[in-house]
Amino acid sequence: MVTYSSLIDDIRVTTLYEYKYGTQVSGYMAKQLLAAFQSEYLGPKDSDCGSTKYLEVKMTKGNVNNFINRYVLNGSKLTEITNRNKEQLIGKTVKMRSPLYCKGYGKDKCICNACGGNYYYNMENTEIGLLASICGTDLTQANLQKFHQNLVLTKQLNPDELLM
Repeated sequence: MVTYSSLIDDIRVTTLYEYKYGTQVSGYMAKQLLAAFQSEYLGPKDSDCGSTKYLEVKMTKGNVNNFINRYVLNGSKLTEITNRNKEQLIGKTVKMRSPLYCKGYGKDKCICNACGGNYYYNMENTEIGLLASICGTDLTQANLQKFHQNLVLTKQLNPDELLM
Protein backbone atom coordinates (compact mmCIF):
# COMPACT_ATOMS: atom_id res chain seq x y z
CA MET A 1 0.00 0.00 0.00
CA VAL A 2 1.33 3.43 -0.96
CA THR A 3 1.00 5.98 1.79
CA TYR A 4 1.37 9.71 1.67
CA SER A 5 4.61 9.61 3.67
CA SER A 6 6.19 6.96 1.41
CA LEU A 7 5.31 9.08 -1.63
CA ILE A 8 6.98 12.13 -0.04
CA ASP A 9 10.06 10.04 0.82
CA ASP A 10 10.29 8.85 -2.79
CA ILE A 11 10.10 12.43 -4.06
CA ARG A 12 12.74 13.55 -1.53
CA VAL A 13 15.15 10.75 -2.53
CA THR A 14 14.60 11.43 -6.25
CA THR A 15 15.21 15.16 -5.78
CA LEU A 16 18.39 14.62 -3.78
CA TYR A 17 19.65 12.15 -6.36
CA GLU A 18 19.01 14.60 -9.21
CA TYR A 19 20.59 17.47 -7.25
CA LYS A 20 23.75 15.54 -6.42
CA TYR A 21 24.31 13.61 -9.63
CA GLY A 22 22.78 16.08 -12.09
CA THR A 23 25.22 18.73 -10.87
CA GLN A 24 28.03 16.20 -10.98
CA VAL A 25 27.26 15.25 -14.60
CA SER A 26 27.06 18.86 -15.82
CA GLY A 27 30.29 19.68 -13.95
CA TYR A 28 32.03 16.73 -15.56
CA MET A 29 30.78 17.81 -19.00
CA ALA A 30 32.21 21.30 -18.37
CA LYS A 31 35.54 19.74 -17.47
CA GLN A 32 35.52 17.62 -20.65
CA LEU A 33 34.71 20.65 -22.81
CA LEU A 34 37.55 22.64 -21.32
CA ALA A 35 39.99 19.75 -21.76
CA ALA A 36 38.94 19.24 -25.38
CA PHE A 37 39.10 22.89 -26.45
CA GLN A 38 41.71 24.50 -24.19
CA SER A 39 44.35 24.53 -26.94
CA GLU A 40 42.11 26.21 -29.56
CA TYR A 41 43.13 29.72 -30.53
CA LEU A 42 42.63 32.19 -33.34
CA GLY A 43 45.22 32.71 -36.04
CA PRO A 44 46.57 36.11 -37.09
CA LYS A 45 44.20 38.94 -37.94
CA ASP A 46 43.06 38.77 -41.60
CA SER A 47 43.94 35.06 -41.87
CA ASP A 48 41.78 32.87 -44.10
CA CYS A 49 41.92 29.08 -44.43
CA GLY A 50 40.07 29.20 -47.76
CA SER A 51 37.19 26.98 -46.63
CA THR A 52 34.33 26.77 -49.12
CA LYS A 53 31.84 25.43 -46.57
CA TYR A 54 29.48 27.68 -44.64
CA LEU A 55 26.37 27.76 -42.45
CA GLU A 56 23.14 29.01 -43.94
CA VAL A 57 21.60 31.36 -41.38
CA LYS A 58 18.24 33.13 -41.66
CA MET A 59 18.78 36.65 -40.34
CA THR A 60 15.99 38.12 -38.25
CA LYS A 61 15.61 41.14 -35.99
CA GLY A 62 15.89 38.74 -33.07
CA ASN A 63 19.19 37.11 -34.04
CA VAL A 64 21.13 39.58 -36.19
CA ASN A 65 22.97 41.08 -33.19
CA ASN A 66 24.29 37.63 -32.28
CA PHE A 67 26.29 37.61 -35.51
CA ILE A 68 27.96 41.04 -35.37
CA ASN A 69 31.66 40.73 -36.35
CA ARG A 70 31.12 37.45 -38.23
CA TYR A 71 31.84 37.01 -41.94
CA VAL A 72 29.30 36.11 -44.62
CA LEU A 73 29.79 35.35 -48.30
CA ASN A 74 28.53 38.15 -50.49
CA GLY A 75 28.95 36.67 -53.96
CA SER A 76 32.56 35.53 -53.87
CA LYS A 77 33.63 38.20 -51.37
CA LEU A 78 33.67 37.97 -47.56
CA THR A 79 31.77 40.76 -45.81
CA GLU A 80 31.82 41.41 -42.07
CA ILE A 81 28.45 41.90 -40.37
CA THR A 82 28.56 45.26 -38.59
CA ASN A 83 26.09 47.61 -36.93
CA ARG A 84 26.09 49.62 -40.17
CA ASN A 85 25.08 46.81 -42.54
CA LYS A 86 23.06 44.48 -40.28
CA GLU A 87 19.69 46.02 -41.22
CA GLN A 88 20.28 45.11 -44.89
CA LEU A 89 20.59 41.43 -43.95
CA ILE A 90 17.35 41.08 -41.97
CA GLY A 91 14.97 38.71 -43.75
CA LYS A 92 17.73 37.16 -45.85
CA THR A 93 19.43 33.78 -45.59
CA VAL A 94 23.18 34.33 -45.56
CA LYS A 95 26.13 31.99 -46.06
CA MET A 96 28.17 32.43 -42.89
CA ARG A 97 31.74 31.23 -42.36
CA SER A 98 32.03 29.16 -39.20
CA PRO A 99 34.74 27.56 -37.04
CA LEU A 100 32.83 24.31 -37.60
CA TYR A 101 34.11 24.25 -41.18
CA CYS A 102 37.51 25.90 -40.69
CA LYS A 103 40.31 23.95 -42.38
CA GLY A 104 42.81 25.43 -39.97
CA TYR A 105 45.37 28.13 -40.63
CA GLY A 106 49.14 27.74 -40.60
CA LYS A 107 51.18 24.82 -39.34
CA ASP A 108 49.27 24.68 -36.02
CA LYS A 109 45.90 24.59 -37.81
CA CYS A 110 44.35 27.27 -35.63
CA ILE A 111 40.97 28.86 -36.39
CA CYS A 112 41.34 31.55 -39.05
CA ASN A 113 39.96 35.08 -38.81
CA ALA A 114 37.47 34.54 -41.65
CA CYS A 115 35.85 31.57 -39.90
CA GLY A 116 36.11 32.89 -36.33
CA GLY A 117 35.08 36.47 -37.00
CA ASN A 118 36.40 39.62 -35.33
CA TYR A 119 34.59 39.53 -31.99
CA TYR A 120 37.45 37.95 -30.03
CA TYR A 121 40.08 40.07 -31.79
CA ASN A 122 38.16 43.16 -30.65
CA MET A 123 38.23 41.80 -27.09
CA GLU A 124 41.97 41.08 -27.48
CA ASN A 125 41.41 37.43 -26.59
CA THR A 126 42.64 34.96 -29.18
CA GLU A 127 42.76 31.95 -26.83
CA ILE A 128 39.13 31.09 -27.43
CA GLY A 129 39.34 27.48 -26.25
CA LEU A 130 39.48 28.68 -22.66
CA LEU A 131 35.99 30.12 -23.14
CA ALA A 132 34.54 26.60 -23.48
CA SER A 133 33.93 26.66 -19.74
CA ILE A 134 31.06 29.12 -20.42
CA CYS A 135 29.06 26.25 -21.97
CA GLY A 136 29.62 24.07 -18.91
CA THR A 137 28.68 26.90 -16.58
CA ASP A 138 25.42 27.45 -18.47
CA LEU A 139 24.60 23.73 -18.21
CA THR A 140 25.32 23.66 -14.47
CA GLN A 141 23.28 26.83 -13.85
CA ALA A 142 20.33 25.44 -15.84
CA ASN A 143 20.54 22.25 -13.77
CA LEU A 144 20.66 24.11 -10.44
CA GLN A 145 17.82 26.51 -11.33
CA LYS A 146 15.33 23.68 -11.71
CA PHE A 147 15.39 23.12 -7.94
CA HIS A 148 14.23 26.67 -7.26
CA GLN A 149 11.22 26.64 -9.55
CA ASN A 150 7.96 24.77 -9.29
CA LEU A 151 7.18 25.13 -13.00
CA VAL A 152 8.13 22.97 -15.92
CA LEU A 153 10.46 25.13 -18.00
CA THR A 154 12.68 24.41 -20.95
CA LYS A 155 15.85 26.15 -21.95
CA GLN A 156 17.23 25.98 -25.45
CA LEU A 157 20.99 26.26 -25.71
CA ASN A 158 22.17 27.47 -29.08
CA PRO A 159 25.71 26.28 -29.82
CA ASP A 160 26.34 29.22 -32.14
CA GLU A 161 25.73 31.64 -29.28
CA LEU A 162 27.78 29.67 -26.79
CA LEU A 163 30.81 28.70 -28.77
CA MET A 164 31.43 31.42 -31.26
